[in-house]
Amino acid sequence: MPDDQAARQLISPRALLFGAVGASGLALHLAVLTAVRHAGVAFAWAQALAALTAMTSNYLINNAVTYRDRRKRGRALFAGYLRFCLFCSAGLAASVATGALLRRYVAIDWVCGVAGAVAGAAWNYVTTSLAVW
Repeated sequence: MPDDQAARQLISPRALLFGAVGASGLALHLAVLTAVRHAGVAFAWAQALAALTAMTSNYLINNAVTYRDRRKRGRALFAGYLRFCLFCSAGLAASVATGALLRRYVAIDWVCGVAGAVAGAAWNYVTTSLAVW
């Protein structure tokens, strides 16, 4: 079996796209986190706002690209967003809790933000791929 075929069996192209979208969401997350922290907002609140912003962006991009064959439109787009947020809420809670806990020991916001975002990523992929699309 060729190497690229073996790789596809280990990691689906959809999972790779979801990861790429997640990486763009992480960049957005860090930008929002930095801006809100500079505005004087406490880390946990800034982390929550950054995560919600990235989650919204990720949903819209995943709907258009990753799940284009199952794309939601109109009311289904909004209903899917609500389901996405519901299922990602556990990932969001893990993100905020992990980031805030690490922030007690590490004084670098972006490190804590990345750690928090990674904590929720696997959960978000599995649950949303099954329950939203």
